[in-house]
Order: sequence, then C-alpha cells, then structure tokens
Amino acid sequence: MIESKLLKVKKWVDLNEAAIRLSIALDEPVNTLDLMELALEGELVLSVKFPFDKKYIARRMYEEHTPMGVRLKKLFKFECFFRHGNNLNEDEYLEEERKYIYQHYENFLASEVGSDLSEEQKSFTYYCENIKMVEWGYGEIGYLKENIYELSMLGAESIDVMWLIQQNREREMEELTNLDGVILRGSDGELYNLQEKFDDEFIRDMKSDSSSETKNNILDKFKLNERHYFPAGGLPVGCELGMSPVNMSLFERKLSEDESKIPEQLVLTTLGAALNEITSSSARKWTQGDLAIRIADKKIPGLSERTINGIFARCKKQYKSM
Repeated sequence: MIESKLLKVKKWVDLNEAAIRLSIALDEPVNTLDLMELALEGELVLSVKFPFDKKYIARRMYEEHTPMGVRLKKLFKFECFFRHGNNLNEDEYLEEERKYIYQHYENFLASEVGSDLSEEQKSFTYYCENIKMVEWGYGEIGYLKENIYELSMLGAESIDVMWLIQQNREREMEELTNLDGVILRGSDGELYNLQEKFDDEFIRDMKSDSSSETKNNILDKFKLNERHYFPAGGLPVGCELGMSPVNMSLFERKLSEDESKIPEQLVLTTLGAALNEITSSSARKWTQGDLAIRIADKKIPGLSERTINGIFARCKKQYKSM
C-alpha cells in the first residue's frame, strides 16, 4: 500500500478513496464497482460506517452445532403440524417421524457415495448422534458500541451491495430477501445481527406486552425488549460503504503474492530478450525503462511492459539481497 501517515491512524476510508489508493498501489485503474464485485466474490472485505448521531441495535451471533437426530425431530414437529395438525396419535406420529429422519439419512448416504467414510460413520446411529447441523444462535439484544463494522456477506448486506452495483449500471434488479438479516463483523471478530424495531402500533397490539407493561417498574421501561425487534432487511439509511486500511493492505498483498509467481519461462524469455538488445545494438547506456519498452514492442505473449518491469524489479531486489 502507498505510504501514508494518515492511513496508519485511520480506521476507514470511503470506496472512492479506497479505489484511488488501490489504483496507485496496483498501478492499474480500480473503481468502486470493481471493489463491490470483488467483495461479493469474497476476494476482499468491505466495511460500513454508521452515522455518529444515531444508535443501532444488534444481537451477537454464534454457531450452534446440533446433532442431526435432535434437529430433524424439531423440524418434523414443525412440518407435521402444518401437514396433519393434531390428527395423528402417538404411534402414528412416531412412525412418520422415523420415516422422515430415515429419508434424510438415506439422502446423506447417497451424497457420500465414493467417499472414504468408515462403516461406523455410515451407520444410522452415527448419523443421528455425531453428524451436526450448524445453525445460528443469538445472544442478548443491545446497542452496537462501534460505528464501523465489516460486511460479512453472509446476510442481507450482500443484497444491498448487489443493488448498488445494478443501480450504477442503470439496470433493474429483482426484489431479493435474506431472512437472516444484516450480519456484521466487529473489530472483536464477533458477528452481529443488526435489528430493526416493529412500528409502535404493532407493539401496542402485542398481547404479551398488554398484560405485562403495567407490572414493569420504571427502570424496565428503558430496557430493550427483544420481542420488539427483528432482523433488519438491509443496511440503514445514512450509512457509507468503504474499506479499512488493514483490509486494503491485505488485498494488495494478496495480489502481489499472485504476481510474484512468475513462470520460469517468462523470466528466461525476458533475460534472453534483454541480452539480445544489449549485445546486438551499438554501444549505449540502457535504462530499465528503455529495455522494458523495447522488449514489449516485440509483442511476446505474456510479456507486457508492466510484467517486464516487474521481473526486472524482482531481479534487482534478489541481486541486492545477496
């Protein structure tokens, strides 16, 4: 990353500044659309900056690992209610539940055909007790303590980025929804599910509130009631997208590492072309730039002027380190 004293203390820059700085560092044009598309593809990490004058509410998220047998029983109970209501007796219910779980078990075996699972790992008991279903768990509701968070791209925030890309291209976009809501990553590495409040009329109509509101003491009135909130469908109005200097440096380093893997054939071709120019031309003092331009003019596949200069730079660095 281009040296900047200010970047050493800044926690965030907007997308326009990030694109400009990366363009300089990478020596090729980078725009905000590039950054948003790369973020969707998981190549870099964007951040969101919330307004200073507002407070936002979220719940911490964590992974829950539930044994497949336990989870499938819960799913069947939910599905059975809509399919059969309360019309099944106990024996019928248990039989339908067994069929439901066994069908998922057979699907699991079919998906693992050709794998190196042991006979024990293929057993029904192992599947129910040791194979885990990963789901989101949620902590208590509370106010976000920071105003800058990374976009995890696991929830509805990815839809917002898609919408911005389509809007900049003046294209229509179908309405999309992610029921998990907006999922942010804090500086502590934890995930947070951004929350949105139901409207006041809906809250007043909630039966659970009508019976308990009068019993709450004055302090309880200032506490957040998680029943009044739900996962936000998108990023709030007034927030800005950008990148942290740390993630900008990580992205640049990632590209630099890829560029450092220069095929041996290109290195040999470059050296051969350089030697040919030096030994076959009249006496003159060649500069690196002159050589790069002369070799690039030969239109050798894979050897652009920038690639040649990159090879020369690495050669000089290696030579000086000896």
